[in-house]
Amino acid sequence: MKRKHLKLIKKLNRLFLVTVAHQKGGELICEQDVMISETPPAGIQLRRPDMAFFTDEQINSENDELIPEFYIKVISPNDQIKDVKKKIKEYFKNGVRVVWVVLPEEDMVEVYTSVRDIKVCMEQDICSAAPVLDDFQISVEELLA
Repeated sequence: MKRKHLKLIKKLNRLFLVTVAHQKGGELICEQDVMISETPPAGIQLRRPDMAFFTDEQINSENDELIPEFYIKVISPNDQIKDVKKKIKEYFKNGVRVVWVVLPEEDMVEVYTSVRDIKVCMEQDICSAAPVLDDFQISVEELLA
């Protein structure tokens, strides 16, 4: 993991520590396997978002196939944008409500609240995880500094 990526993850984790969701036992977890249901022939797809929010109820559930409502994907030079877009469609189809696509090389964050509703954030623009986490927000400049 590159140092810049590690610093970004640290900032996001620290930001999450002051949220109501964290106080209620929720967690922002890195690289957790998530099973996404797809129609045949694809069947079940295993996805591993860079970060995902899980509620305390999900963590303590007997169900092994949990779908977090908030995902964060940090784009690396190896990522193919068409593959990222395909995953975003899968996420929303399966119940995800907010996706952040962090593009560090472009100093930009795309905030998705649906496949069609995208806010492109740059500089002082505020990235928000609402309506999933109303108090999880940060400017692009602060996030990527």
